[in-house]
Amino acid sequence: MKKFFAIVALMLSVMTVNAQNNEVYIQINPSTLHADGADGFSPFGLAAGYNRLFGIGCEDNLKLIAGGKFSYSWKSENGADWSFMKIAIPVSVGYHFQAGKIGIMPFAGIDCSFYPLAKLKINGESGNLFDEDEVGELLKASRLQIGGHIGVDADYKNFVLGVAYQSDFTKFQDNTIMSGSEGVKCKTYFSEFEIKLGYRF
Repeated sequence: MKKFFAIVALMLSVMTVNAQNNEVYIQINPSTLHADGADGFSPFGLAAGYNRLFGIGCEDNLKLIAGGKFSYSWKSENGADWSFMKIAIPVSVGYHFQAGKIGIMPFAGIDCSFYPLAKLKINGESGNLFDEDEVGELLKASRLQIGGHIGVDADYKNFVLGVAYQSDFTKFQDNTIMSGSEGVKCKTYFSEFEIKLGYRF
């Protein structure tokens, strides 16, 4: 056990000694609520977030990236207005290298997301998707989601442009009916395509 803690302490010291960068960013987040065997729909979203980049290893190319992100998305379709608010904690591992004056960093990781808000409004009446009493068993959703992501950043001086794809592993709804399901109950989950503009300092 002492050896284990010694190894952990050594890893943390290596990460601390190497360069650390702060990153703030905004994102465009077009997303899709997928439904197994049925038609989903695609809300449009915006996000803002913060990342901390830690160098790992002597050459500092390998990065541990951890941070937080707040996003809001919405969709109006067939007389229904959907809105979603999400707080995500992404953790990634990336490898940074130079291509001339441009820095490139492919990365991949996992994220934990929490939904403070998911609302459906029809004919002026709104319902909280996390409250079964308001929306019923078929529409009830789960606040906590676990997912994965993959992407690439390009940086020039302090500015960053990035793209990524994120998909949840867990289900947003377990037993709902969507358009095209012909009355058959299905499961739903979210995915996002992310376009990021950031600044590192």
